Formats: sequence, C-alpha cells, structure tokens
Amino acid sequence: MQIVRYQPHHAKAISQVFHQAVQAIEHPRYSKAKLNAWSCSPRSAKYWHLRCKAYMNKSNHKPHKHCGITWVAQTHNQQVVGFINMAVGFHQAGYINHLYVLPEYSGQGIASQLLYQAQQWAETIGYAKLSADASYLSKALFEKHGFNSLHTSFQRKRNCTFNGFFVEKGL
Repeated sequence: MQIVRYQPHHAKAISQVFHQAVQAIEHPRYSKAKLNAWSCSPRSAKYWHLRCKAYMNKSNHKPHKHCGITWVAQTHNQQVVGFINMAVGFHQAGYINHLYVLPEYSGQGIASQLLYQAQQWAETIGYAKLSADASYLSKALFEKHGFNSLHTSFQRKRNCTFNGFFVEKGL
C-alpha cells in the first residue's frame, strides 16, 4: 500500500470509494434512506476534484484558506482504495472532511495510515490540532489515534439528520 498526494486523475476513483464505502455500511443507526441521503450515487469527478484539489504551493507557508489537501491510498497497481481530505482554511485548518476506504480493504489499517499521513503533514505545517465529525463507525478509529470526543454533532444531508461526535486531537 502506498499513500500519495491527490492528483486530478484520482477524482473518479475517489468518487467510487466514497459511494461504495457509504453504501456498504451495515449499522442500526444508518437506515437505507440515510445511506442514500449520504450518497445515493457516485458524484462527478469534477465535484471530487474541487473538494480534493491539492495544495500545490511548494513553500513552507500555510496554504490559502480555500484550499484542501488530500492523500489517497493505492495498491501497487495504483488502484485507489481509500482517501483522506483535510480542510486547510483559516477557521477549519486541520478539520478532516473525509476519511473513507473501500469496503473490501476495510480492517487492513489503511484508514490509520491515511490519518497518520494527515497528522504528519499538519504537524509539519504547524497546526495545533486536528478535528473531525466522526460517525458511529469511525469514532473508535479516531479515539484509537488519540482523538477525544468533545460533544455530539449533527449534520443534515437531503433532509436526514446524522448524529455523530465532534472529535479533536492536539498536536
């Protein structure tokens, strides 16, 4: 497994990873209606490119507030099997927007590798913390990596409310 910086050609695969990961969820808190609200079909490559476009500035300065940074996990034959996207904007710097792995690669430590990569980068840039809105499924992963649950969080997607946990880790 290799972790690499996002490139535009990864966008279509990221769309598939996200959709397949969401649709494979089997948990009593996530009905089929909620899963479809979360992702009823794969979004366009353009959508994901705009969400994941890499911060391309080569200097050590903090990125522009409207950029995001994304890493992908890929197999030796370059199949994208997971990704992590982190906001780097002024108020949300270090906020993990997305962390998804293809269902058939779940449980192999890929999410941990992606999270480690994001943390290493955030420390290099000088961020004080990382945060995320963790689902019932991802909360344990974040806690395993030193995140603390601060409070319940709520997100609305297509008229469905998703309860979760706002988690944070000091760096």
